[in-house]
Amino acid sequence: MKKVIDQLFEKNYRPISLIWHSEKAFEFMCWHYIDFAASMGFESYQATKLLKQTKANQLPNQEALDKVRAIHYFDKARLEDELCNMKKLKQSTDLPVGGGCFGPLTVASTILGVEETLRLSAKDPGFLEATLAYITEHMITLAKEEAKIGMEFFWIAEPLASLFPPKHFYQFCGKYLKAIFDCVDEPGYLHVCGKTIKHTQAMVDTGAQVLSIDYSTDIFDCIRMVPEDVVIMGNINPMLLKYGDQNEIAAETLKINEACKNYKNFIFSTGCSIPEETPVENIAVATRITRDYSIHSNEDYRAIRELTQALLSKKGDSEALVKKTAPHIAEIASEEAALIRTIDRRYKNGRY
Repeated sequence: MKKVIDQLFEKNYRPISLIWHSEKAFEFMCWHYIDFAASMGFESYQATKLLKQTKANQLPNQEALDKVRAIHYFDKARLEDELCNMKKLKQSTDLPVGGGCFGPLTVASTILGVEETLRLSAKDPGFLEATLAYITEHMITLAKEEAKIGMEFFWIAEPLASLFPPKHFYQFCGKYLKAIFDCVDEPGYLHVCGKTIKHTQAMVDTGAQVLSIDYSTDIFDCIRMVPEDVVIMGNINPMLLKYGDQNEIAAETLKINEACKNYKNFIFSTGCSIPEETPVENIAVATRITRDYSIHSNEDYRAIRELTQALLSKKGDSEALVKKTAPHIAEIASEEAALIRTIDRRYKNGRY
C-alpha cells in the first residue's frame, strides 16, 4: 500500500482540500447514514421537507437483530447506484477519488436512536456491539466493491464517536473502523466531529492514514501526538468562513499554518463541511494565505523529523547528530522535541 505521507512528499507545496466545496486535493463519496440504514432494510421517512429520519423501534432487542442477521439483507440496487455514482465522479475529475460512508456507530445511532445507543453502551453493551458488528459487515462489502472499481482511499465520517470517552472508543468504535480500513489495500481517512484531542491515539489505532479533525480540536498539539506517517487534515472553522470577518479568517488561517509549519504530514482543510452560501471571497482568503505560506523543503522536513525522533528516543549520540546537522534544522528539531515531551506529559497526566 502506498502511504498518503509518501504522496505528500511527492509535492513541494502545502496541499489544500476543503470539505465538499472549493479547492480540493481529492474528491470523495460518503454514503449518508440514513440511506445506508435504508440499504440494510431499515425503513425511513421524510420528517420535514429537508429532513429524512429512520423509523423508530425497528431493532428493539437481540432477538430482532438475530432475525435481521439471518436475512442479511443489503439492497443491491442502492449499492449499484452508489458504485455508479463513484464511477461518474472518477470520470469527471483528474483528482484522486475515494469511496466512503458514515461509520458503524453513526449508522447504529440512526437505527437505534442516539439516546438508546448511549444507554445500551452502559446497560447492554453486548447487543450494541452485535449491532455494530453487523453494520460493519455491510461496510466491508461496500469498501471491497468500491476498491474493485478503482477507489484510491476510503473515507469514514464518525461524528458520534467523540461522545464516548477514549477508554470506550475502541470497544464501540475503533475496532470496527479498523476492520473496515484493514479489509482493503487503499488508505483510510477518518473524520470525527468535536473535541477529539483525548481520542487522538485511539483514532491512530484504527489504522487510518489521515485524521480529519474538527475546528474545536487543538491542531498544534494533535499533529505532535501522531506518528510521522499519520496525516492530520484540518481545521479552520467552517462557520468562521461563512460569517467571519476576512481579517479574522486570515489570522486563523495563519495560526493553523504556523502550528503545522514543521510537519509534512498536514493537509489544510476545514474542520467540517463548508456551509452553503459561504462567500467565495472568504474561502479565497484562507486558500491564498495557505498557498503563499512559506514551507520547508522536503529534505528539511525529513531532516527535522529524523533529528526530532533521535532526540526523543535518546538512543545513540544525539548530541553528535545535532552538531553535524545544519544549525537551523538542529534548532527546529530541539524545539519540537521539547514541545512533544511537554504535550506527552500533559496527555499522560490527564490534563486534556
